[in-house]
Amino acid sequence: MKIKKFLEKMADRLDPDERRSSSRKGRIKAILKSLKQQRKELERQLEAEGDPHKQKKLETEIAIVQAQRKKGLKALKILKKRKKG
Repeated sequence: MKIKKFLEKMADRLDPDERRSSSRKGRIKAILKSLKQQRKELERQLEAEGDPHKQKKLETEIAIVQAQRKKGLKALKILKKRKKG
């Protein structure tokens, strides 16, 4: 690794804003993983459910989880752009 690149990486690691951004990205990734697992579980429950009322409720929950995940992905994308820009 060249010295210039090494110094840039060290400056990023020592920058308090960058550290907060990095920990925020890690938390968002963990939340996204959890939401993905939750959506898969809800989809399994939906397939097994026979009651139309409960199916509708599960479909609503899936839509909510998908919307939350979409927001999380958007936030993660913004954090990644901030680092590049």
